[in-house]
Amino acid sequence: MNIVSKSLAHVVRAFAWAIFASLPVQVYFAGAFVFGALSVEWHRRFGVLIALATLLTALLSLTTRTTRENAKKHWALVGIVLVQMLIVWLRPKFPAVSALHVPNTGLLLFLARRAAVHAKVPAAAPAPRLSKPALEVVTA
Repeated sequence: MNIVSKSLAHVVRAFAWAIFASLPVQVYFAGAFVFGALSVEWHRRFGVLIALATLLTALLSLTTRTTRENAKKHWALVGIVLVQMLIVWLRPKFPAVSALHVPNTGLLLFLARRAAVHAKVPAAAPAPRLSKPALEVVTA
């Protein structure tokens, strides 16, 4: 494994944990809006940052030597973030659907933690042998 791939694997892991850690902050911003402490812009803008970080993490996971299953976890997270944004977009036309924004956040937390836990840096390949094993002489 070359140094660039290993470094990118560390970046993917850091981003995955940062996404997971940012979700409770996002829930706080939503609660602060509901109770009048902040405007909804805090929640919106931070949500866009989370969405961009999620997309960047998924793209970077393709450049590392991660397993296909680990990359799928990052792309599933991108899909759930897109669903989260779609739920908000549908609010004016289907207000009842917008209530799914909250349970979808729970799914987002679950998948973000799963992606972060499985975003491991692959182990280095074993070094090649420099010499051939000695031949064994068998006498009768």
